[in-house]
Amino acid sequence: MSQWRIDNVIVDSDIPDYAGLLNKGFPKRSASFFVKIIKNIDGVNSKLCRLIVDERLVGVLILYSVDGYTSEVWAPSYFYVVKDKRNLSIPFLLKAQRLSSERALNVTPNSDMCRVLEALKYKKHSYGSNMLFSISSFERSNIPWEKLPTDRKIIGIDARFTGRNDLLWIEGSSSEKDQLICFKSSRWMGLKVWILVYCKNIAQNDIGLIVRVLAAKFLKRALVVYPRFNKNINWWNIPAKKFRVYGNFEPCCNLYSLLGSEVTEIL
Repeated sequence: MSQWRIDNVIVDSDIPDYAGLLNKGFPKRSASFFVKIIKNIDGVNSKLCRLIVDERLVGVLILYSVDGYTSEVWAPSYFYVVKDKRNLSIPFLLKAQRLSSERALNVTPNSDMCRVLEALKYKKHSYGSNMLFSISSFERSNIPWEKLPTDRKIIGIDARFTGRNDLLWIEGSSSEKDQLICFKSSRWMGLKVWILVYCKNIAQNDIGLIVRVLAAKFLKRALVVYPRFNKNINWWNIPAKKFRVYGNFEPCCNLYSLLGSEVTEIL
């Protein structure tokens, strides 16, 4: 019987081996792309796990810490197991996640993986995404919204997520609770895209309206992608299945966060 183990790796001289394996699983990405990612793994906010069978490297998984929750949450990112050991993929994924935290988010799993996660009793945190092109909007919000300066400290958010040009933080003040939302910039098919990666104290039913208002005010002439919390799909919406999110814990009614998971790579 084959002997296999999972290691939580401190990145070392084996970087080319890890990068080469991930390149096989994601041939559209170069090995040098993965070398750069692996070199940036710090063991604190990002980790690399490897699957070893009979002393042979057969699988690699990169995980990222997701910020904004009251307890530690990790999300798998790039993940690959060689074909002849594919039967170990799910045990590898689940055990590697547990090495990081009891709480895990799985973002944009394929349809087969969705069925596995549902069988494991993972909860749906979102059904996918909606997309709009930001133009002027006739809709209005009763809450005043303000773009936060990049040097502003945000309570409950790690300092590494402030002062970044690719993150836009917007705050709304109401008589009840301050509302906070964050968009991450990316590019998709040559177009500017803003992806909602964090929102707090915003009811799920209100997110579509608020995104339309904020997009018209702050994100003009760009595509905006935001979470969908119901099963309805606009079939013209190309990234509708992107950002399907499953978690092994109950979703928070007033919090949605993918912050730090590097999920914008999936576009």
